[in-house]
Amino acid sequence: MRIEEDLKLDFKDVLIRPKRSEAKSRKDVSLRRKYTFRNGTSWEGIPIIAANMDGVGTFNMSKALIKHDLMTCLVKSYTKEDYLKDQRAWSLQHSIISTGISKRDLENVSEIINMGSGLDFVCIDVANGYTEHFVNFIRKFKERHPSNTLIAGNVVTADMTQELILAGADIVKVGIGPGCFAKDSLVQTKCGLKPIQEVEIGEEVLTHKNRFRKVLNTFIHKNKESFVKVNNIKATPNHEFYVLHKNFKDKVSDDNIHDFAEWVCAEDLTDDFLLLEMQ
Repeated sequence: MRIEEDLKLDFKDVLIRPKRSEAKSRKDVSLRRKYTFRNGTSWEGIPIIAANMDGVGTFNMSKALIKHDLMTCLVKSYTKEDYLKDQRAWSLQHSIISTGISKRDLENVSEIINMGSGLDFVCIDVANGYTEHFVNFIRKFKERHPSNTLIAGNVVTADMTQELILAGADIVKVGIGPGCFAKDSLVQTKCGLKPIQEVEIGEEVLTHKNRFRKVLNTFIHKNKESFVKVNNIKATPNHEFYVLHKNFKDKVSDDNIHDFAEWVCAEDLTDDFLLLEMQ
């Protein structure tokens, strides 16, 4: 890991500066655009996409936005059976299949693609796009489905954007949505255990690989109803946990555990996973 201490800009620090236009009225402006991607496919339409968030990237949302030539990135919990059941809720030009990065996710998205739907766009979506596992998953997906147009993220830096493109991404999703723990959850710092709300930027906290790293930013999540419980830990649904699938428990050792472990969002965890704790 490389820690950079120089000043960084966030989205709130960047303004869009208008430029001169020959348009006489807003009605003369066309939002339609045509894009040609690295894999050779092209798409034309209005590049506004509903996010694959619970309650947003739904079939009902897709039905409404198709009428306005807008796209919907459907939630990754939809299965092949869901797509077959409500075929009027999606279209080839307006719908994006969404997936996580577990082995189960790869099989699910492959079933949707292979059902003969003709759906082209696939979004591989994780909260933290800076892991080797994420990049390796992109390569594996592209090997299996080379002709699909692939959206991958989330990242916020130029070097990682380049790495995702080299791994096979046609479109890079920029912006990281933070997962959160509930107030008073204890975090291991170099000064001992501290409630998470008392951890400050610059403090060093223990990572899943038993190394201390500096906190680069903090967030406050105010929607208490969205918290889920994993064992005795409360977290937001998008918070990722380092886990091991039970299928691999007899194959791992202290030396190879990180080859089998994976990051899975709290909302996607089931009884098939074991939560890893550092001793």
